[in-house]
Amino acid sequence: MPVPAGDIMGSTGSAGRWTLLIVAAGSASEVRQSTMAFYTSAGFTAVSDSVLNKGQRQVTLVVENQDHSGTVTNLMIGVTTG
Repeated sequence: MPVPAGDIMGSTGSAGRWTLLIVAAGSASEVRQSTMAFYTSAGFTAVSDSVLNKGQRQVTLVVENQDHSGTVTNLMIGVTTG
């Protein structure tokens, strides 16, 4: 599973589901758009502006500006397989 650029802060998972927290440079909007483009270029198909599918995998993105910053964003990536 490809992982976009940024600092990995934590992860968890089991039974076909995992979640990854990344701190990334840019506003929440910029990070969401660049992450969607990253996964689209890796062969995923966008289902909405924050959900992509590829085969049995679904990726869900959640973004939030960190501490109200416009230049640092928390990016949560949820992946389900099945």
